[in-house]
Amino acid sequence: MADVMTYRLGSQGPGDLQRIVDDLLASVPGDPELADEIRARNVDPDMLGAGSITVSANGAGLDPATVALVIAFVAPPVIDIWKDLLLPRIRRRWGINAVGPSVEEEAGRE
Repeated sequence: MADVMTYRLGSQGPGDLQRIVDDLLASVPGDPELADEIRARNVDPDMLGAGSITVSANGAGLDPATVALVIAFVAPPVIDIWKDLLLPRIRRRWGINAVGPSVEEEAGRE
């Protein structure tokens, strides 16, 4: 998985966030609205499953500012599914701070 995005650590740690992502991906077959939104982005919902998106931590320490979440994607189109569909759902359900800000977006604001 070469395609990655990096986020600041939010209220959900890497293990919890991985479980949330896995649950969302597992829900796609039973959620026609989400499946349609995925298809609208030219991605086959059947290609999304366990391992399509992985969450890991980068860094260590007691200070959460030194720990980053690395979100890795099986294919470039899955990045759009993450940014446009899954991340907003996670933030609505678990709060805006469930996943911290994107490091790439922060760098672009400087």
